[in-house]
Amino acid sequence: MKQDKALPGLICEGIFLYSLAAIACFKQRDNVRVTCHMIVYMFGTTVLTVVNAVALITEMMLQAENGYRRVKDLRLIVLPFECLFLMGWLCLQTYGYCLEKKTRIRQQRDRKRTVELNLSVAQELQPLSETNGSRVQQS
Repeated sequence: MKQDKALPGLICEGIFLYSLAAIACFKQRDNVRVTCHMIVYMFGTTVLTVVNAVALITEMMLQAENGYRRVKDLRLIVLPFECLFLMGWLCLQTYGYCLEKKTRIRQQRDRKRTVELNLSVAQELQPLSETNGSRVQQS
């Protein structure tokens, strides 16, 4: 069976597309620190650009010097770094979702405690019956 030379590049593309599909499920979260957003943004704008440029320049220099390409498919260099960026962004969005969920659960728990406290105070304030000393049931 003949091995396809473009198979590794296609695998990298598939991983990249699956990463994009996973990220499409999230909306932009505002409850995460600005520092985290800045780190991911700077990685995406600077590091990916530098990696792309260095990979292309190195490949062009080696091709001019040797007359042949060392790396047949530059997708093998570029796409893993882009996937790393996407995974960082996905982790940041997942962290934001967990923070939001944690806050919502805490608010629900506090509301439940307040309601239970109000009920226990209301039961304590009910008058006692004069005949048997038990609380009067009000309907």
